[in-house]
Amino acid sequence: MLFVPLTVFAQTVPVAPEPPAGPALEVIQMAALEVNESRATVADTVGLQDLQHYGESDLEESGAFDLNEFFDTLPEGAEGDEQLVLIDGQPVYLDPSMLDFSMIETIEVSLEGSMPQHGAYARGRVINIRLKQDYSGRKLSARTQFSEAGGGSRQNARFNVTEMHGKLRLMVAIEANQSSALLATDRPFSANQDHRAIGGSDLRLEWGSPAVVQAVDGELDLLSASGGVPVAAALVPEGASTTPALTEFLPPNPALGSGAQGQRRFDSAAYRQLARPSSGYGGTVDFNYRLSPLLNFTVNVSHRRSDSDRIGPPPVSPVSAATVVPAAYSPFGEDVAVGLVHVGFGPTRESQSTRKDQFGLKLDGRLSDTWRWNAGYGFEENRSFTVVTDLDDAAFAAALTAADPARRFNPFVDDAALPLGFDRYTDLTTERSRRQSVRTQRIDLRTHGELLTLPSGPVQLSLQAKGSARDTARETLNPDNGADRFIATSRRSAEGSGNLDVPLIDRERPRPGLHKLNLQGSVAYRTSDADDRSQRHEFGLSWAPLSWISVRARRAAETEHNSALIELREDSLTGETLTDPRRGFTSTTDVQIQRRESIVAVPEESARTQVGITLQPPALTGLRFSADYATRERDPLFQDELRAQDIINNESAFPGRVVRAAPTAEDLAAGQPGRILSVDTTGGEAGSAVTEDLRLSLDYRLPEQPFGRLRIKVDARHTLDSRYELQPGVPFINEGGSRFNPPDWRLGGHVSWSLDGWSATLRGNHTGAIATNIVDEDLPAYTEFKFNVGYRWRQPLWGDFGRGTRLSANIDNLFDREPPFADNLNGFRGGSALGRAVSLSVDVPL
Repeated sequence: MLFVPLTVFAQTVPVAPEPPAGPALEVIQMAALEVNESRATVADTVGLQDLQHYGESDLEESGAFDLNEFFDTLPEGAEGDEQLVLIDGQPVYLDPSMLDFSMIETIEVSLEGSMPQHGAYARGRVINIRLKQDYSGRKLSARTQFSEAGGGSRQNARFNVTEMHGKLRLMVAIEANQSSALLATDRPFSANQDHRAIGGSDLRLEWGSPAVVQAVDGELDLLSASGGVPVAAALVPEGASTTPALTEFLPPNPALGSGAQGQRRFDSAAYRQLARPSSGYGGTVDFNYRLSPLLNFTVNVSHRRSDSDRIGPPPVSPVSAATVVPAAYSPFGEDVAVGLVHVGFGPTRESQSTRKDQFGLKLDGRLSDTWRWNAGYGFEENRSFTVVTDLDDAAFAAALTAADPARRFNPFVDDAALPLGFDRYTDLTTERSRRQSVRTQRIDLRTHGELLTLPSGPVQLSLQAKGSARDTARETLNPDNGADRFIATSRRSAEGSGNLDVPLIDRERPRPGLHKLNLQGSVAYRTSDADDRSQRHEFGLSWAPLSWISVRARRAAETEHNSALIELREDSLTGETLTDPRRGFTSTTDVQIQRRESIVAVPEESARTQVGITLQPPALTGLRFSADYATRERDPLFQDELRAQDIINNESAFPGRVVRAAPTAEDLAAGQPGRILSVDTTGGEAGSAVTEDLRLSLDYRLPEQPFGRLRIKVDARHTLDSRYELQPGVPFINEGGSRFNPPDWRLGGHVSWSLDGWSATLRGNHTGAIATNIVDEDLPAYTEFKFNVGYRWRQPLWGDFGRGTRLSANIDNLFDREPPFADNLNGFRGGSALGRAVSLSVDVPL
């Protein structure tokens, strides 16, 4: 609220000159009036969707350094975390994270994944950033963040300048950032992968160091356990720096089986990164010039570079035909196979460098007083270069059988006992690399305005069209499973949409119970040269019985046809470590992830129904409440890409997706299949899903008081029903955290306070318990709080410099809550692995 003292001058205008002795001018001083910041009612602002609005103060009080971080604080969209970003209702041709908060007038967010009036649709959120039209300024911003427990620190710096000179607006932004690694062993909840003591599984690798030896055929002829019982396996003794005598080898533990598998285990937590180290920088230039009152011209250029490193567990060589040591080089006098984790090799390593370049050209203007248009061309190129350093499996197999002792690999010693600096992996190391370039060009056209005027008001029409071309080139060198490969693909697509808004009631002359009544409909079509096509129809009604009540209902239906080709397979450069429920939830390392360029799918049919109400009661000035009930049906369901672990957990429902090795004798004895070699995560048909949920939103801006201004905002999503079946009658087996098994409740909200230059915000997020059907225990509920406090100087700090400087401190995970336990390799799912983290930020206008 604004308190505006209003002075009224009351005077009667004479028709003839007043005599000099007439009465003096009477001045009446009236009491201060409360005036809303926005005079618009919900009947004016709410249509088929109740868009959430965020201003500059929301951005600052969120504790986010840039827009991408702010977007992470928003409620999740109805379909997931995908999002589409617009600027002033138009497609984005620059990196929005480079925009300074001071440039932004407001941000509109649709959690329903559509803004039909802009032709915008996404499987998640649609975000429209509205910029200030007359902003000028320069600002230097910096932030440092560190965690109390160590690891995962981040630093950011950004410089923005926006200048207005008549018809010209120029914006330049430069940013740099870096972050440090956070290892699983840096946190107690992820430092141990053996969860049996707390009711979980032993997720350590089934091989260790030093090696375990297994007879190729039957038992070891020259070795037996106590009592003369023949054995099929033996363990290299720890600390062996030379090949031990036969009597020094250890027999297997009968409780762990008779074979080599599982006799030694390796905890890979020290090689797992919860956050990888990275560094990067970027810049953008945006040039806007008003050519005439009817035409506006914009050109922008952006560049961003990022470099990151990742480590993984040391290479693992399980017992197989590729790890056989001939009898001539074996202390057992017979052919044996070895299995080990190559601790002496060190971690596998991945280095990745990415570049993103964007160019945009836009024209927008007026065709008349009621019609506007805009057109744009955008070019974007994403380049990446990835190098993986790993064990050369073929060279290792050859080294086990090398006739030259100097080139032969001796698996019967302990890496930890070898002389310091000794490297026996010099000739056994390989590098796999991938260079990829994705170029996208697009043309966007849009026009919107008043189609005609009815007695009830103007009919609004919006039309959009888009054409795009996507060209991909990928070169893979030294892959594991074949010769070098070069792949080039191209895709051409076109989209069109229209939205019609028809008023049925004259808002200038509302009737009782009919303050506003609008009908809205939209259609959207997409097609491509690969025979991909989709169509979407949406119809809705918004009704305001009173100016402070808005009721809405809409129905959207979509059909999506996807290409049915299988080609252009892509393999991961480094193997993943996944758990295998068919082998006792053991960890399986070096699993190759495959994904095909094209998709096998049948047309997806989906429908969404939603009804909602928004209230802004005049008796409670500043209060706004919304409630939306929605159902979504998708049958058959299509997913762009499937998670490897989900496929493994539901292997029978995805025939042919999981490729396994032939079962060993031990596998056959245990009644289990062979280990996993690869998983195909290509998108496609994935069953059917039905969701039913209730969204609640409360925003209360209390009237200003002597102690300051308070705002309370709460967003909640209650899942009433969620059913996901991969096949009729076959439920999805989940381990928690999937969007198809959401918690009953998700709550997010904050309380903010401001007075003069001070501001403070306490933000909380609650995730209810998540049911799982792959383990006995559900994922527990989790609540986390975040606190932000800041001060802005309204006077210069020295001389004429520093007016508007803002210093803020932010504490994430205020009460240092550990994330909820999950029986996976990291030991948790959701929550904050960083622990309590403190960041200090400063914004200095220049």
